[in-house]
Amino acid sequence: MAAEQAALTRESLPTDRRGIMLASMFTDAVTQQETWTDMINGKKISPIMFPQSVPSAIIGFLAKELNIHGPMTCLGGSRNGVKLALQQAADWLIDGDADAVAVTFCDVPSWRAQAWVEQFGGREGASFGGGVVTAVLEPAALAAGRGCEPLMTLEAFAAWMDGGAADGRDKPAYHGMASGLR
Repeated sequence: MAAEQAALTRESLPTDRRGIMLASMFTDAVTQQETWTDMINGKKISPIMFPQSVPSAIIGFLAKELNIHGPMTCLGGSRNGVKLALQQAADWLIDGDADAVAVTFCDVPSWRAQAWVEQFGGREGASFGGGVVTAVLEPAALAAGRGCEPLMTLEAFAAWMDGGAADGRDKPAYHGMASGLR
């Protein structure tokens, strides 16, 4: 939906100029835990579990669905993972590797992962129940050429994702629900 709203899939944007990134600290830790439990107990693993437990499978599926043939990557977690992901997307734009980049932040943490974030996440009072946020980044000049006003700068988006307010928007909820910018 975010990709369509931001015209990432428009025909005037060549498929090799579209980038995509998945940034996730724990990916779908619940599915991974189920998969490992089955493996340890000698049970057969269902092939349907693969896409949910392997981030590159998720991003590959999205790239196929959105006809994206430009740069793509999956980034793991760190205390400043949001800023690192946004910087990588900005680098692709600045270096001329892509004209638009879809960045998806997604996690379905297990209860142990949630406890880890609360203990080591680096933010006092952080609430992390999982969820997804997708944003499409593009240079302001490209958006203006389509008659669009930029929603916010990279810096404001990073602050918003870190729990601060940007341009009067509420911070993301991270409680198993999709959230997006409009």
